[in-house]
Amino acid sequence: MTDIDPTPMTGAIDHEAWRAARWLELSGPGGKASVVAKAMVSGRDPVTIHGVPGRWAIDAAGGLTVTAATRDGIVVDGTVADGTVAVPSGTSFTLPGGLTGMVGGGAGSYGVVVQDRAAVGRSGLAGVDAYAYDPGWVLRGEYRGAPDGRRATVERLTTPRRTDRMPAPADLAFTVGGVEYVLTVVEEIPGQGLVIFTDETSGNGTPEIGRWLTLPLAAPGTAVTVDLNRVTLSNYHIAPRVFTCPLSPAGNHLPFRLEAGSAHSSTASTRPLGADRTTTTHLRRERTDRWHVRRRRSPPATSGTWRTGNGRRLERCAQQVRLSGTATERVTPPSTRTSTA
Repeated sequence: MTDIDPTPMTGAIDHEAWRAARWLELSGPGGKASVVAKAMVSGRDPVTIHGVPGRWAIDAAGGLTVTAATRDGIVVDGTVADGTVAVPSGTSFTLPGGLTGMVGGGAGSYGVVVQDRAAVGRSGLAGVDAYAYDPGWVLRGEYRGAPDGRRATVERLTTPRRTDRMPAPADLAFTVGGVEYVLTVVEEIPGQGLVIFTDETSGNGTPEIGRWLTLPLAAPGTAVTVDLNRVTLSNYHIAPRVFTCPLSPAGNHLPFRLEAGSAHSSTASTRPLGADRTTTTHLRRERTDRWHVRRRRSPPATSGTWRTGNGRRLERCAQQVRLSGTATERVTPPSTRTSTA
């Protein structure tokens, strides 16, 4: 067995640094929250991109082109487009209103992304609520092989909904409370594994559509650190009009409450005056508690209180964690869980 280690966090301080970097990735210059339009162009027939002037197409040599009039205001390499012009991979362009665009790809398939630095301010995005760091959720996992060419059928958050078949080159296996779980890993970005999953917090503490864990892909048999504190929200929560993200593949459900990682995005109206926009709010326990998946019996309902970083109080009642069918497993989250603020 070989090992791969994606810079695992060694404590709460490192976790805060990772959160700050994640927030910059979302809201900083060129961040995902500034994306106002994106599209893939891969055919000879000209296409239009919502909110972007011009008609985009692939030429006979497999390169990307845009056809526009001077009044459209598309500037490529410092020249206003008038007619059909090439837009090579790696080229940036500008649009009226201070918008900037970037092109990437090749071999007849290109991605076009348009950003507006003012979009973050207009959205009101102020942070991402997250559960407090818990070292007990840093696990060891292993990649498992999948049949060559396997694809997973997933729904995408389009209107109306559509299905997509994504490459699914591996499975990720890890153990919680003595029970092994195996989740399908899809590959949307070459070389990056994406685990899209739901758990018993989905729709009751975290988004119903599930959350993400990204890891570098590796060969079957490779050991990998599975840090569930790094679970994130999908890009859909940051810019829902732009990012039509995939939902979880069939079977990617954890039958317990995963109270780790990102929980919800927050806006300025839900944060205290003077809050630092470069950090996120935490959900913190006011008392310790353990969650169980019980055999044949429901666990007793227990009440408690959650406290958010802006002083709001959220009451919650422990819910039974159900397993599908007649499977009977017991899951006890790591005993290292504490109520440290």
